[in-house]
Amino acid sequence: MDNISALKTQQRLTAVRNAMDKLGMQDKLDVLQTAKTKLPEDERAFIDYLADDLIEAHRDLPQLMPYLHLPVQSGSDRILAAMNRKHTADEYRAVIETRHGNPAQLTAFVRPATAPTFIAFADTCEEAYPIPLQGGLFQGNTSNATAQYAAGCDQAGGAAAGASDQMLRLDLPGPRRVVFDMRGSSYRTLLNIRKGPACPGTEVLHGCSVGFYQQRSYLDLRLEKGTYYVQVDGFFGESGAWFLDVFIVE
Repeated sequence: MDNISALKTQQRLTAVRNAMDKLGMQDKLDVLQTAKTKLPEDERAFIDYLADDLIEAHRDLPQLMPYLHLPVQSGSDRILAAMNRKHTADEYRAVIETRHGNPAQLTAFVRPATAPTFIAFADTCEEAYPIPLQGGLFQGNTSNATAQYAAGCDQAGGAAAGASDQMLRLDLPGPRRVVFDMRGSSYRTLLNIRKGPACPGTEVLHGCSVGFYQQRSYLDLRLEKGTYYVQVDGFFGESGAWFLDVFIVE
């Protein structure tokens, strides 16, 4: 990370902290949501300059996710070397601390590296592609799909059924923590998680995410036993090529 990027990141977070000092708890939420989306993608900058104010807000505000996602890039030694990373795929080291010495927790999601599974068709719940219990990496393209289902986090004023979408299905035998990550998709994605068993089911609380920036849609949910439909959609009519990485842990 160059010094200019570091300075800009620090300036953004300083501005957030200053604004938070002047605002009440309800207004803090709006400031934090804006700040999160404007952080640079470089995870080193994210780690180095993530303020305790933001961490504590994720802990205390029910409207924010209680987890933060820090990708470690690749499971390939060749790719890691090309990216000038100093670790290998076999060994990672993480040091977690906060300015105030608050408790912190790290969860590592480990899965064998595999090529993404291409999702063809899957235009309705009846055609929904099954996600295995170990999760997986999936890709598809909604450009040739049709608009079947609306979403609660889409922008008002668009088509009744929103953008064209594709569906995946997840059957959980018990409570699980499930992470959905659409990083790498080519458009402003919309990801909507619905609880069955009826098709298309009802939207899960806090289970709709719009990916305005390059981070794309991201959800970290605690889901109970049951059938879920994963709606891969687009924000305000957008469509295109998408990726979806799914991690599942007990």
